[in-house]
Amino acid sequence: CKAAIKPIYMDIRDIKPDIKRYMLLRQAFRGGNTHANRKYVNQILEGVQSYDMTSCYPAQQLTKRFPMGKFKFIDDRLTLDRISKFIGLGYAVICKYQFKNLELKPGVTIPYLSLARTRSAGFGLDNGRILYADVCECVLTEIDLSIVLKQYSFDELHIVTCMVAKKDFLPDAYRDVIRNYYEKKTILKGVGVDNYEEYYQYCKSKELLNSVFGMSCQDPIHSEVLYDDGAYTEVNLYDYPDKAAKALLQAPFPYQWGVYVTAYARAALQEAIDLAGSAMVYCDTDSVKVLGSLDLSGINAKRTKSAIQQKAFAKDRKGIPHYMGVFEAEKPYSRFVTLGAKKYAYDYGDGKTHATISGVSKKWGGPELDAAGGLEAFKEG
Repeated sequence: CKAAIKPIYMDIRDIKPDIKRYMLLRQAFRGGNTHANRKYVNQILEGVQSYDMTSCYPAQQLTKRFPMGKFKFIDDRLTLDRISKFIGLGYAVICKYQFKNLELKPGVTIPYLSLARTRSAGFGLDNGRILYADVCECVLTEIDLSIVLKQYSFDELHIVTCMVAKKDFLPDAYRDVIRNYYEKKTILKGVGVDNYEEYYQYCKSKELLNSVFGMSCQDPIHSEVLYDDGAYTEVNLYDYPDKAAKALLQAPFPYQWGVYVTAYARAALQEAIDLAGSAMVYCDTDSVKVLGSLDLSGINAKRTKSAIQQKAFAKDRKGIPHYMGVFEAEKPYSRFVTLGAKKYAYDYGDGKTHATISGVSKKWGGPELDAAGGLEAFKEG
């Protein structure tokens, strides 16, 4: 990727954030949306269907517009109406908002605001998500703001600071790298583990494809640990503005690219969450799990069209095209239970339990539960 953007290096260098802009971007950054519908937590459900997005992060990188101009601060007339005008003109808009008497609207299954990414007081939580707050301060992109305004009501809104930038597609040469890795991965789709060489190449291409996102959101400012004659000293770059500024300038890519990839991915997931309504059970970054089935054909048709326009697709060895960003149905679960984010277990009706739990081996988590009594044994503690 660095080699791909080398011809336009100076243009890219010019849009990298300084420390002030970086601080706002850092507060705006957030990962994938992972949460369980509080209505269904701790319940063994039957007939749950899972839908996964194909190459979710690369899809956003190829089909969406990103901040490609330098962020400029707006200091006067910071009202929602003025902000909305910039958004309507296609600008990237990142603001620090202060909400008073914030409250989740009825019927919202997956609250969007996370306490960890806000400064809040007088709040009520659903496994770390904000249900209500007397005061809530957070930094949001225009993509996040749209979701928050749909999900929450509030008495007052104050905009503390705001910066805007022009948006465009990521550099063509950079996007070609993503297309190349996706093509290599897709041509080997479905290859078995017994075909070691091809399976290895498939896994490698998948890793490299995902790494394009990973490196784009890597935090350029981190602590340094100095070693001197047996003594270790931690140096926080925030205490050294000149070092921090140098680190931001030396970062291979503008930090805002990574911030917007995950914001777009959350919005892409939100479409399915909203469509599912009260049937929504669980979501994790690029997948939704719902009671019954979900007709995602409308969403998929729109994304297929976008994928074709931006060459965000590839054909497998049988000539079948695979479009980035579309939802695909997984094998339905016979029974499913979740205790919250990154904690769920299920079976397919074949007497074998499977578990996805943060910090637990997927290989051994299921057998461990089976030995303890299956899904009924999946409890806190």
